[in-house]
Amino acid sequence: MEENVKRMRVWALLLVAIGAACSNDSTGPKPGDTVGPTQLHIVRQDAAAPQLQAYAASFWAVKGTSRTLEIDYLGGEDFFRLDVPGDALLRRPDGSTIQQGDSVLISVEIDPSLMLFRFEPSGLVFDGAHPVRLRVDYSNADDDFDEDGDVDTDDDAIEGTWLSVWRQPASGTNWVRLASARDASLEDFEAELVQFSNYALAW
Repeated sequence: MEENVKRMRVWALLLVAIGAACSNDSTGPKPGDTVGPTQLHIVRQDAAAPQLQAYAASFWAVKGTSRTLEIDYLGGEDFFRLDVPGDALLRRPDGSTIQQGDSVLISVEIDPSLMLFRFEPSGLVFDGAHPVRLRVDYSNADDDFDEDGDVDTDDDAIEGTWLSVWRQPASGTNWVRLASARDASLEDFEAELVQFSNYALAW
């Protein structure tokens, strides 16, 4: 009898944790899931995190030449890396094809407190066979992912299962969950981008 009570308590605790992390989604998170423009929980930088080297940067991407943009924390810790393969550039926002040797000015703006990234020119399209790769390090993130005032197993569940890279096609539209890869040991995420818009590390 006592053993059954213990089991019931364990199951109750598990159901509470799962319910908090899943936000009533019993099927689990998957690429293509969408949430409203104000419903996404974007990861915050920890209050003790160092400042970034820059919160905005630009570079010329050239069709036929690989380029990389890195933005780190002051002191050198990794934070943001964008790899643009030489064959990535496909179409401009107006739909015109980008030819070999053509260049496009790429810009990124990083929110100072959230892991939120705005890429320009919005609508720039990349070749799906040679996508742009985004890497974001979250080792300096606030570990209280659910923002309830403590760091506990609910936050572990969010980090291990629900956290991902999300895309917002245009400001004010729904967010779309992307397929992304998490490296738990490095505390980073990588995702492939096929079009510029707004992106965030969130759940």
